[in-house]
Amino acid sequence: MMDIKIDSDLKAILPEIRLGVLVCDVVVTESSELLRLEMHSEFQTFRDKVTTADISKLANVFKARSCYRALGKDPTKYRVSSEKLMRRITRGEGVDFINNIVDLSNLVSVKSMNSVGTYDYDQIKGSVLFTRGRSGETYLNIGGQEMNLENLLILKDTQKPFGSTTADSKRTSVNETTQKIVMNIISLDASDPLEDHLDYAEQLLIQYGASQRIEKRIVK
Repeated sequence: MMDIKIDSDLKAILPEIRLGVLVCDVVVTESSELLRLEMHSEFQTFRDKVTTADISKLANVFKARSCYRALGKDPTKYRVSSEKLMRRITRGEGVDFINNIVDLSNLVSVKSMNSVGTYDYDQIKGSVLFTRGRSGETYLNIGGQEMNLENLLILKDTQKPFGSTTADSKRTSVNETTQKIVMNIISLDASDPLEDHLDYAEQLLIQYGASQRIEKRIVK
């Protein structure tokens, strides 16, 4: 079982926070035509129902913005990854296809309206803590830019931070050499059906990632 915990100090500030955790063996490939079609269909359905102006009022986005403010981070400058993704979709900008695992993670994020982080399990060193970024903590994000993590919700291993609810690190990103992943669905609302989101993510991993589940649980 992966050793992953939520920092008690963070829990005191955000008592409703939970992590949905999936650890799976996977086969990383280009996304199939079926996965691309499913993404297109789901994103079009979302765009038909939600405008860009509506996004900040969605329950999970509103909650995430409130949590960022509680931590001292401006949610209009450091947007939650799910909000950024939904804004791209409603503006008709589309979503880049990376690989099957990253792409289906984006699908989970839009459907659940939560930040989803999916990482190469073998690049994570030791136990994992979900916590608040400290002054001076940074990493190179997936885009290769140095990112200030202070007061962001972050995941860190025994070496250093590797993930956040805004943008993840390059170090633990999923690529064609990845054989095992950990997916974290980050829920900030106690009423959010996190179990359903995990089931949906597992279904996609089995269908499009040749996945064999090793672990599925909720960390509180």
